[in-house]
Parts: sequence; structure tokens; C-alpha cells
Amino acid sequence: MIDADGARALLTAVLAESGMQPEFASGPTRLEGGKSAELFTFCLSAGPPDITGPELVLRIPARRDWLVECVVQATVAELGFSTPPALRFGRHADHGVFLVMPRIPGSALFESTGLRRSLREVPARLAELLVDLHDLDPTPTRAALQLESGWQLVDQTLADIEAVARRSAPLTAVHDWLTARRPDDGADVACHGDLHAFNVLIHDEMTAVLDWELAGLAPRAFDVARTRLLLHAVPMELPRPVRPLIERLGRRTADRFERSYSTRRPIAPSTVLWHETLHATRIVALLEESATTPMAPAVADGWRPTLPLLRRIIARSTGIVVEPGG
Repeated sequence: MIDADGARALLTAVLAESGMQPEFASGPTRLEGGKSAELFTFCLSAGPPDITGPELVLRIPARRDWLVECVVQATVAELGFSTPPALRFGRHADHGVFLVMPRIPGSALFESTGLRRSLREVPARLAELLVDLHDLDPTPTRAALQLESGWQLVDQTLADIEAVARRSAPLTAVHDWLTARRPDDGADVACHGDLHAFNVLIHDEMTAVLDWELAGLAPRAFDVARTRLLLHAVPMELPRPVRPLIERLGRRTADRFERSYSTRRPIAPSTVLWHETLHATRIVALLEESATTPMAPAVADGWRPTLPLLRRIIARSTGIVVEPGG
């Protein structure tokens, strides 16, 4: 875990490489809420003109080598998508990957609507955002990613499953099922990979999509299925007696989301189901590797209560039962 002094050292080192010696008006100060990245806010009183003055955020991903999220966010922001621009980003030899962006005020989409309104409004809002993202020309994003690895998200997800499946006969069978039935579902587009109501900030009439840690290129259905699964499974700590009710409500919300997306851009339900099974299998596989899972602890803790649902999704799609520890 990096501390404020480490964040200051990173910023100083990065800016020194461009011949600038920054002076801090405030910070860096840790921001709460980052589950799989270190977040700090800061202001510069002296430094490069484009990052001096306003309050900024430094994001340091947990994976020191994973630059893909920064590249995708930077590229889609330049294309006009609703996400903070990447003012500085890269991979520093001593400090790993970093991203500097403006701090966006506002509240999460879920918090801005409340529970009752969210059941009606959140699915349509998420569908609209994904359509806008997927409609962007993917060529600039693909070109920007050419020097990175792992950005083809379906290939990477299957690889994550395979790495664990070698030690689990049921997961091996599911991996083989997925590989044999992989759909030919169109060209890759820029995908967020983790779009849900807490990754969307609302401020007045402005919307900002955050947390691109699972971003890359994939067919539209990859993103649609991931958001659908997030809405259905509700991966967070909940009292055990209420989880079945919340998951039933979540399934209705997920259905509304998928219908809303398909109304704008038709997409085959069977293709979405294959990708949903892919996502569910990856999460189960990573949690099987609880001691070495690349998931941040807070993320893993949120998904663990959903394991019975994820196993049911896999069984309904494939006919294969993945038992705990199997």
C-alpha cells in the first residue's frame, strides 16, 4: 500500500522527467472508496499549466504493470465519452502505473436516485452509457493499446479461467464448454468491463464514468453481460436473510437493463447469456484461488456471498455443477 509520501514521490518523479519541479498547494491526501486502486487528491501551486490550480486525483492501480485501463480511459475521453480526461498517465520504472485526472464532484448514480427510483432509472441510464461507449470508433483505442497485453477481454477472461481450471475438473469442463461455444458476435468495441451505478457520478446535468480497471476491447455483449450480472448478483455485504429478495429485485433490474440496451442496439439474448456465464465462471474460479486471487480484498469480499447464485447461473447454462472446492 502506498502512503501520501509515496504518492508525492511518484508525482515529483513523473513531473521531474518533463523538467518540472512541482509545488504542492495541498495533498496528496488519500481518498476513500478505491477498492482496487490507491486514490489521492492534490493541488499544485506550481507545475505544468494544465495540471496547476484545480483539484486533481492521482490513481495508482493495484496491478503495477496494468496500463490498459489508463489507455482506454484516455482514448475514449478524447473521443468525447463522459469520463474524466487523463491529464497524465503512464508506467514509471520505480512507482508503477499512474493516472492523473480532474477530481469530479457529485454523487454515485445509485445514491442520486434512491432505491425506488433506481429500479426504474438506473437500468436505462446504464444502458444509455454503454450504447454511447460502444458506438465510439474503436480504431483509436485499438491503436493506443497495441503495445500492451491482455486487452482482448474475452481471451483474457478465458485465460484467467483456464489458469485455475487445471486444478478443478468441473471448471475444466466449463472452460471447455465456453471455448467450444464461443459466439461469433461481431467486432470488438471499447468496453468498460465493470459498469454499475457506483461507478457513475452525477453532478447537476453532468455524468462521469469512473474506474476503468477492467477495461479493454471486446464484443458489446461482454460489457452488457457484465453489467447485467452486477445488477442481478449485487456483489456487496448484505444481511443473509435479505439477500434472496435483493437478488430477485436485482434480476428484474438486470432484465430491464438488457431490454433497454437491446431496444437501442439489438443484441442476441443467447450471446449475452454466454458472456454472463463467462463472467460468472471467472469470478468463481478466482475465488477458488482465495489465497492468491488478483481481486482486491474488498472486491472478493463483495462477490463471495454471491457464489451460490453464480454457480446456479453456470449450471443453468452449461449443465455442469461446480461445487465449492470442487
